[in-house]
Amino acid sequence: AMHVCGNLNECFKEIAKFPIDILDCEFAGNNVNIGVLEENADLLKGKKLGFGCVDSAVNAVDDKEEVRALVERGIAAVGKENMLLDPDCGLRKVDIPIAMEKLKIISDLAKEFN
Repeated sequence: AMHVCGNLNECFKEIAKFPIDILDCEFAGNNVNIGVLEENADLLKGKKLGFGCVDSAVNAVDDKEEVRALVERGIAAVGKENMLLDPDCGLRKVDIPIAMEKLKIISDLAKEFN
């Protein structure tokens, strides 16, 4: 597995070639990335996608409906069987109660889309 932070616009085509099983990227805090994924989803055939769906850079609870809409776009691009929902990056800079709410959103949506 490999985690890639930041904007994928310049590097996605190259990192998709890496011999890895899981590519993990940010989609919540970087609004360009979902478009990059939608345009290049075919490059991930045979790989799982770690789909960062809550913003780890913001110390506030994400809007669940916005997260759901983002996840739905990811599913449309690569299929739910190829997605692993997770935060954009680590949550160590987020207050613990907020981090727990972010994780609950991820857990709830993972169950909903399973």
